[in-house]
Amino acid sequence: MHEGRLNTRSPLKKRSVRRSFLLVPRRPESWAHDVVDTERRTKLDNEWEAGKLPHYPMRSDYSVQQSENGFALLAGGGVDINVTPALTVRVANLEYTRSFVAPVGGFDASHGLRFTSGLMLRIGTW
Repeated sequence: MHEGRLNTRSPLKKRSVRRSFLLVPRRPESWAHDVVDTERRTKLDNEWEAGKLPHYPMRSDYSVQQSENGFALLAGGGVDINVTPALTVRVANLEYTRSFVAPVGGFDASHGLRFTSGLMLRIGTW
């Protein structure tokens, strides 16, 4: 894994701007896609109701999962407000993701934008 980060946070300042860059190989789980065979599902459901199957049909009996692995780049930044040395409020964090993954099941998720906010508790800084 290759990782590079540039952070400009300081525990002494009340407000800090955070910038980060991350380059990691990852398996993007969200780019997995299930292809459901509806005819096979209907047939298995009918066999279950007729008592011909020993167990209820599992999803793997009537679907196939397609997935793709690849590299991704992430760049973003945000604003943090330090409440105490141990507690910080992340007011806004915006990140752009670019992945180098082929479309899966007709779904192209090579570009993404993520907005987050929340609370951070720093353990061991008190």
